[in-house]
Amino acid sequence: MAESTSPPSHSQEAAQHWQTAVQNMAKKLYNRAMLDLSEAIKLDRSYLEEAHKQFHRYLDTSQWEKTVAMGLGILRSEPKNYQLMNQVGNAYRHVKQAPKAVRMYQEALKLRPDYQHARYNLAGCQFNVMTFDEALVKQTRRVERFHVYRRMGYQRHYKDDIPTIKNQELPRQFVLQQHLEQQAEVEETDAEGAEIWIPRFEKQAQTHPDSWEVQFDLGVLYDVARFGELAIQAYEKAAQLSPQNTIIETNLGIAYAVYGEDLEKAKEMFQGIVKRERAHRITVLNLAILYRHLKKPFSMLKYFTYLGELLAKSHGLFNIQDMIVAADQYFEERLYTKAADLYQALLAEEDNPDWLYRIGVIHQKQREVKIAIDYWHRALSFDAAHEDSHTALQAYVDGLEAEAQELMDDNFLADAVSILEQAVAVYPLVGTCEMLADIYDEMGEQELADQFAAKAVSLAEEKRS
Repeated sequence: MAESTSPPSHSQEAAQHWQTAVQNMAKKLYNRAMLDLSEAIKLDRSYLEEAHKQFHRYLDTSQWEKTVAMGLGILRSEPKNYQLMNQVGNAYRHVKQAPKAVRMYQEALKLRPDYQHARYNLAGCQFNVMTFDEALVKQTRRVERFHVYRRMGYQRHYKDDIPTIKNQELPRQFVLQQHLEQQAEVEETDAEGAEIWIPRFEKQAQTHPDSWEVQFDLGVLYDVARFGELAIQAYEKAAQLSPQNTIIETNLGIAYAVYGEDLEKAKEMFQGIVKRERAHRITVLNLAILYRHLKKPFSMLKYFTYLGELLAKSHGLFNIQDMIVAADQYFEERLYTKAADLYQALLAEEDNPDWLYRIGVIHQKQREVKIAIDYWHRALSFDAAHEDSHTALQAYVDGLEAEAQELMDDNFLADAVSILEQAVAVYPLVGTCEMLADIYDEMGEQELADQFAAKAVSLAEEKRS
């Protein structure tokens, strides 16, 4: 929407200040604009309403720097407008000025301590959660209902039905269903059944003293049986065999918290995991629950807002392998939006050319060819021999060559050149360069003909080597 340059008829001096403020906004002279805005409102309060309208125009069109400047200008006249402070804080987040956003949220909460939008937005700052206000509150409240630590299960496969830990799970359609399944905790029958298996696991641990998986699985069984001290000992031995192992440290940290009642030691272990793996959903959940036990509600909220954001992106799935399976299934079922969401969430944690290639295919299906090409090139930057990406780019160039050939047959040589040069820019091939050399030769452009002929030779030699 166009910026307002014709405000209501007010005093001439106020009108001049308003016009100057709008002009300075357009020139990105924000400090000057705020001064003139303040003068206009001081001279004629009706300009305050016009300033609010302009603020929302900037806000609705994502002009974040102007949103900040106009909001700050209004706050000079409305220093107790806590809702506006919250909105300015959100705009600061979009221009990557989190410290200023934090101050805005804090000022809003000083004026209205129970203002939950500012409270949740402030909590989301630490992990750069980019969901705001009511959407953030709803997203976070879905996961705030967690109250049991989430453990890792056995690392080896067992044919027998061995009692194991039961974790709370989220429905696959987490984002759409907006609810949680009932809490699933370790049942008493599991604890009783676990004791039968302990001698067998202890014998395996003695036989394989250097296997962290064997020691860890023994710890899991002790955990299920509620033998806390023994669980800690087994997990600690596994940790000695495999330092900085996220799987081990997850269960060991929980054991410290639950059995050893050492919440600080558990916190230190969980924070070490998050430092290594920032988006490790299980640990983010465990830290939120830990802070609940430490009676630090705002620290708890920070991790719950982050968890809500992570799970919204992963469709409620905690485990990367589960995310991969779901993404691939969505892709095969042609549910491309859901597949793209999960592949993007996976790429935030690790680079994988297969996921990049598939996102490219999704954009191609949506007729966003330039974006698709970019993703295929990104896949090749991680794996220069990635076959699927090469095939996709080759197919795209083949299509351009066919289009160019039709133009050549109709003697539209200049148009054919334009298409073929586009093909070379995307994915240079010997045949494309030879076609260009032939056309330029026919057009009498000998220098360009020689240039593309040489490029064809160079590409052929590169391919042979």
